[in-house]
Amino acid sequence: MHPDGPGHNGGDGDGDGDGDGDGLDVTTADIDFDGVDTDLARFQQDDLVKEALAQGVDLRNYSRQIEAELAVYEGKCVEDCQSNARTSPLRSATW
Repeated sequence: MHPDGPGHNGGDGDGDGDGDGDGLDVTTADIDFDGVDTDLARFQQDDLVKEALAQGVDLRNYSRQIEAELAVYEGKCVEDCQSNARTSPLRSATW
């Protein structure tokens, strides 16, 4: 699930997830605006979002940066788990 909650897939709405809008054709695409008002109201009430916008933070770029960092840490975590599984004394145990 996307961090923004159900119904969100990130990106810019054009389906390619890259945020540049190059694949969006509003003349033929069905655009689902359900929940946009609710999302906007929720974001307007969020103190962290308000502070970030007041400081000029580009939330799209920040989101991409965080996702990239999480991917790195996820990879490290998987490597650690695999390494621990190879060296675990339980590996040779018979159940």
